[in-house]
Amino acid sequence: MSTWVEERFPDIVVGIDFGMTCTGCVAYTIGPEWGPPKTIQRWPGKLLSELANKVPTSLVYRPDGKTPAEWGFGCDTEDNTSEIKEFFKLHLAPQSASESESTGTSITRKEARRWFQDYISCIYKHVVTHFHGSIPGFEKMRVEFIFSVPTTWKDVRLIEDIRRLIAEAIKAGAPNHWACIGLTEAEAAAVYACHRRYDPGLRLGWRDYGEIAPMDSLIVERLSKVRDELEHTPEHVAWKMLSGRFQRLKCAFGTDVARTPMLSLEVPFLKNSRTDLPVAGIYDGQMSIEWEHIQRSFDKKINEMCELLDRQIQNMETKYPQDRISYLILSGGFGSSPYVRDRLHQRYAVPGVAKHPNVLGLQVLMAEEPQLAVVHGLLLDRIQQLKRGVVMFGSRRSPVSYGIICDLIYDPEKHIGEPVRRDPRDNNLYAIDQIEWLIIQGHTVPHTGISKDFQLKIKPGEEHLPWKVHVVMSTNPPDLLPQSMKGKGAQHVCSLDISTDDVDRKMKNRRWYNMRPRYWRALFEVRVVVGAADLTFQLWSKDQRIRSSQHEPIRVQWMPAAANE
Repeated sequence: MSTWVEERFPDIVVGIDFGMTCTGCVAYTIGPEWGPPKTIQRWPGKLLSELANKVPTSLVYRPDGKTPAEWGFGCDTEDNTSEIKEFFKLHLAPQSASESESTGTSITRKEARRWFQDYISCIYKHVVTHFHGSIPGFEKMRVEFIFSVPTTWKDVRLIEDIRRLIAEAIKAGAPNHWACIGLTEAEAAAVYACHRRYDPGLRLGWRDYGEIAPMDSLIVERLSKVRDELEHTPEHVAWKMLSGRFQRLKCAFGTDVARTPMLSLEVPFLKNSRTDLPVAGIYDGQMSIEWEHIQRSFDKKINEMCELLDRQIQNMETKYPQDRISYLILSGGFGSSPYVRDRLHQRYAVPGVAKHPNVLGLQVLMAEEPQLAVVHGLLLDRIQQLKRGVVMFGSRRSPVSYGIICDLIYDPEKHIGEPVRRDPRDNNLYAIDQIEWLIIQGHTVPHTGISKDFQLKIKPGEEHLPWKVHVVMSTNPPDLLPQSMKGKGAQHVCSLDISTDDVDRKMKNRRWYNMRPRYWRALFEVRVVVGAADLTFQLWSKDQRIRSSQHEPIRVQWMPAAANE
């Protein structure tokens, strides 16, 4: 653990895990005691006596298509006249064609962003209403809403876009409410699973198996035989079938529940809801599926997971041979299946079977509440910061490399063919549009960030103009990073407008005998802080962080994430 310096103190912290079919739920903790997370269990569309840890990520819009009419449990899945917007998390990031085909939908990223923001607004309004009725003096309290993000989202431009959507949805509510990105889903689940047994030296593997098991091909194949009896495409009907009761049943696979001969799933969107269609295994509107088919689907998915795990474990063994993985942590709906845990235990934790030396002694842990692990882990990590002033992850290995575009003193061996310029103030020749890599993929980055010192030359009269720095990223391996923007693999992430009003400055060439132009030399450093999923920047001078109530010391202009609009 490492020391944490708090910048603004909330009175309440609300954690939100935005899931695929349901939000991982909403939980909260209240200061100054900062007790264990409490889960919100009452939702619109449910009776007061009905409790639910999670609420569906679904929306129904009014006829104008602009404002939500219902959300969550208020969406009537049996009403064929209303179009329910759901599964839009899949489309927030650039998606593959296979993902679109698997859901039978054609959702644009623009639509998904709007639905996501509207859904977050609905969640926010409900949480505020809940607190107004249960916490005295809530209207005066400072409330922080902290969100997790998928571990696979490595593009900070995408994360910043999501953060901005969330902030716009929440800032509209009250000036003393704010939103931020916390941990990745992987880190949050790891914190939750290990918060009672934390060891600063342990290494964690994590898998969030919340996605639907690969049953869709079997169901689509059957439904294709009775296409004329359906009101929607076989792909869409299969998608609906797998997003309902099956989501609960997959968690129980490997228990006595699966000892029945058949699994029965209701088939929605049948023209005759009580019909028998033996050719598709449908009787009285229910499709009967043998458990052995389900086991084969589980096995297929588990084998894919093991292939991914093997690659990650091998990669870690190659890069960090001295490290050992202590725990493999399962979370999400699929990961809560005892069958999944047993299969992974047999492969990675049984002595003599595990083939990787860096997993010897590994334990496969199933989170106590797998589907709540992420949101509770978010809050447990934040509680550590607020209550004890420490962070659980003192350092991280950056998933990508980050650098800045700069001019470097010309080196005839290194800069052959590069564009150049001569600076009249010092008569030096510079190679332009070069990249100085500050953070290298896979290298350890402390939570305080990486510092870059700058010596800036400023013309007299231009002292108050911001200085622009361009930040780039690359997913290339460290040995293949481009040295300039002429190379391949560098993507523009953002531009920084840096105010030098409050940094250390000295006038140069000010003596009467100096023949070269006068200029101000500004000395400062920029700290690049790599968070769990985001990137932030701090301005420092003379070992002090520059802060200003008049303007931002560093204004960040983010580039749009690559998107399939």
